[in-house]
Amino acid sequence: MRTVTLIMFLAGAIPLGAESTRERMASLVRSYADAGLFSGVVLVTKGNSNVYAEAFGLADSALNVPNTLQSRFHIASLSKPITAVAILKLVEQGKLSLNDPLSKFVPDFPGGNKITVEELLTHYSGLADASADPDYNEWSRFPQTTASLVERAKKKSPESEPGTHYFYSNSNYHILAFIIEKQSGQSYGEFLAKEIFQPSGMNNTAHQGNDGAIVENLVRGYNPAGAAGFENAPYLDWTSKTGNGSSPTKSFATSTACPSPSGSFCRV
Repeated sequence: MRTVTLIMFLAGAIPLGAESTRERMASLVRSYADAGLFSGVVLVTKGNSNVYAEAFGLADSALNVPNTLQSRFHIASLSKPITAVAILKLVEQGKLSLNDPLSKFVPDFPGGNKITVEELLTHYSGLADASADPDYNEWSRFPQTTASLVERAKKKSPESEPGTHYFYSNSNYHILAFIIEKQSGQSYGEFLAKEIFQPSGMNNTAHQGNDGAIVENLVRGYNPAGAAGFENAPYLDWTSKTGNGSSPTKSFATSTACPSPSGSFCRV
């Protein structure tokens, strides 16, 4: 993750319900926040109830703006499970199969006839990571399309034969975002909104497909600098992360609750 601003989900790790438990939790997290080691929001749920929710640190260090329960965070690679759900929605709709080869969607992709959708999902495609290229910090500053991201993946030499080794590659999820657009006839962000966010009540979550758009309460990101300092994270256009880390944003409000005990896809 690029920033030191985090969202923490804690469920079932400690006994819940007693005021003393909440006080101990607040004291523990506050010790990290006061030491400059944590900035973000902590949410603890039990069943459909929020037991503890509190914001720590700054959303904008330059302007001294504190994080609140309405702050919205870039969630980076936590976007990947959302992309995976979108792919499974298309499978459910009969618009693709997990056994479909990549060549079905990108006919000229090198070795695409040997790579399946499932291998893209599970990082067993053998594809290298275009985000690891030396020039990534240059091209990621500019708007990208899913097609342009696929073109970059095409140019990378594979890490291994498909299905033989696990290799975590952002390129897999760039390609999955392209497949979502091709098979749904919608943009990546539109499909996520219609098929996942709106039905789940995730009203403050979205794909950041337009870097010029103003996102209310969006938290700035920072990188560590030295032993105890921070600096602004390098700028990037979030379309360069479409599918793998294109920062759906979310906020926590004290009246919200997760729709399932597992805490997956918290309602916001």
